[in-house]
Amino acid sequence: MAVEVLGLVLSPTWVLACGAISLFLFFYDSRLPAVVCGDPDMVKQVMVKSFDHFVNRRKLPINNKETEEAVGNLRDDHWRNVRNMIAPAFSGSKMKQMSPMVNEIADRMVENIRKYQEADGYFECKQVYGSFVMDTIASCTFGLDVDSHADPDNPFVAHGKKAFEVSLTNVGLIIATFFPWTSPILKFFNFTLFPRDSIGFFRDVAQKAIEIRKAPNADGQKSKHS
Repeated sequence: MAVEVLGLVLSPTWVLACGAISLFLFFYDSRLPAVVCGDPDMVKQVMVKSFDHFVNRRKLPINNKETEEAVGNLRDDHWRNVRNMIAPAFSGSKMKQMSPMVNEIADRMVENIRKYQEADGYFECKQVYGSFVMDTIASCTFGLDVDSHADPDNPFVAHGKKAFEVSLTNVGLIIATFFPWTSPILKFFNFTLFPRDSIGFFRDVAQKAIEIRKAPNADGQKSKHS
């Protein structure tokens, strides 16, 4: 994840690749000067020990109503306030509640790997682990039982894949990347990086999940699921 430092972008990615050559790699990310750090100790210093000094991340070149309030796009105190609100969802007790769901999906992934191995002698790591991540998010976040392996045409799976297939030929992306000052104009004309139907699908799923959690249960109490 990129971190802005004095106008530069400090990133912990490619550590092994550039670490074998040099501790630092300097380049231009379109119009933005960037540096990739290959020193694990420095990466740990920035991402862990001094994390409170590096809270801001690079924003998407184009944001719409749904993405501009995403945690990764928030800045400074607004980010801290939202981060403090969502932190309890990742407490030890909540993670323990999610553990059985994650383990069940992991067992299903192992079984699918076994089937691929018996049938073809190999499997596509990206496909298998991508399905594991997709199923885990669907289960833990939205309370949905999704099997990406057995049901690849499931709407949740289809829209999830579609949302992450950002085209580098996207006209709005190209314009905003090389001419950042045009971002407000592109937003006004409703340009977006992500397919509108996929954005609408996940917005509806999230709203329904919130309504279910707020709805009274059989005892007249609000659901305690989170």
